[in-house]
Order: sequence, then C-alpha cells, then structure tokens
Amino acid sequence: SEEESNGLQKKIQQVEAELDAVQEQLAEANAKLEAKEKAATD
Repeated sequence: SEEESNGLQKKIQQVEAELDAVQEQLAEANAKLEAKEKAATD
C-alpha cells in the first residue's frame, strides 16, 4: 500500500542519515589514528 511505501521511504531516509553520521565518525577516527601513527614514526 501507499502507506507502507511511505513508511519504508522514511525508514530508508533515517538509515541513510545514520550511515552518513557513522561514516563521518569513521573518517574522524581514521584521521586521529593517522595523526597518532605519524607522531609515533617521527
């Protein structure tokens, strides 16, 4: 039904927003890790 379809689309948007947030956190963590590795090898 259309109602189901709308609900699914809302869920997909929420999951995509969560994915964006997690990917940002991962990028930050990787940047910090790289900085630490650089400091350790210098």
